[in-house]
Amino acid sequence: MKKLVTIIIISSLLVAGIASACPGGPDSKVERMMERMANKLEMSSEQEAQFREIMLAHMKEVKAYHEQRRVDLASKLSEVLSVEQLAEFEEISERRFHRKKGHEI
Repeated sequence: MKKLVTIIIISSLLVAGIASACPGGPDSKVERMMERMANKLEMSSEQEAQFREIMLAHMKEVKAYHEQRRVDLASKLSEVLSVEQLAEFEEISERRFHRKKGHEI
């Protein structure tokens, strides 16, 4: 039973983390970066397109890496903390993340 509850908590925290990690999604981050970089680097249209593809792929890889690390951490902590403690830990972590990013909850 504890394992099922832990899996449910980890899954819900992962979904919450994904939803809040990047308010506009990776595409909007790349677009904002493109606006700045295209001017600063004086890229051609072809370079902009290639740069956009590379950056989108990179951001998706980084996001997947962080998501997996978060699941791994929650899994390890679930062996030490109670379900309630794990939920509280994730809530505290989420608030710290949002404060760091300038998005107060």
